[in-house]
Formats: sequence, C-alpha cells, structure tokens
Amino acid sequence: MANACYNIFTKKCIDGGFAGATADIRVLFLKSTYTFDPDHQFVADLTPGTHELSVAGYARQALANQTTTQDNTNNRSEADSDDPDFGALTSGQTMASAVYFVFVTNDADSWLIGFVDTGGFPLPTNGGNVKIQHNAEGWLNALRL
Repeated sequence: MANACYNIFTKKCIDGGFAGATADIRVLFLKSTYTFDPDHQFVADLTPGTHELSVAGYARQALANQTTTQDNTNNRSEADSDDPDFGALTSGQTMASAVYFVFVTNDADSWLIGFVDTGGFPLPTNGGNVKIQHNAEGWLNALRL
C-alpha cells in the first residue's frame, strides 16, 4: 500500500465539510493486522481494539497549530501542523501505519482522512520517543485537476 485518502474525506472536501485549519484532527497508529480499505469511514471501522497500537505510553495525538496554505507556485493547497509527539512507547509492538482523522465525539462518528504507511514504517516500539516528522510542505497536499 501507499499513502492514500479515505473516500469519506474526499466526499467531505467536495461537499465543503472539511475545515482543515479548525477541525479537531488527530492521529493514531495501526499494527500490520489492518489492511487499508478506502471505503472505511469512521475510526470504529478500523476495529481499534484489534488493530490499533496498545503498548504502554501510547495515546492518540491531536494536531496542534494547524494551518492551511494556498501554494500557487506548485498549484496545490497544503495542510500543516506541529509534528505530533507520542512520547516514549514501551517495547513490544510494531507500528505499520498512521491514520489521520477528524475527532467528533467518539470512534463511531469520528471520520477518517488518510492512511500513511511510508516514511519510516514499519517501526517497532523500543521504549524510545516517537514523533511524526511532517513533510516541509505539510501533512496533506491537495492538487488541482
């Protein structure tokens, strides 16, 4: 697999239901037991108790200092934030991917944005600090047609 968006995200973008700079966007880690499905819509579809990382110290992280930018030079729009820091994660599991999602009130209504499994994945937990380093152009780039 490669980095991809979930269908619910692209639909919300077309319908005008995604406010990238103000939405409560969060990130979670999945183990290799999860297989990407673009038709999944909500965090609950990921079966968090089965596929989500569960080592000591792990907690989903909210993005801080979110911004959106129109990049006319490269003909795209970009969403960025501070790099999420998960802190020290106890040894014992391997992170295979990260999923970005919009938190609403719980896993059943928090909808999925994108799936990332490149840029250092898989990554075994080893007791060390885990921080996602976003690209210099942001964590999301939307190109025009």
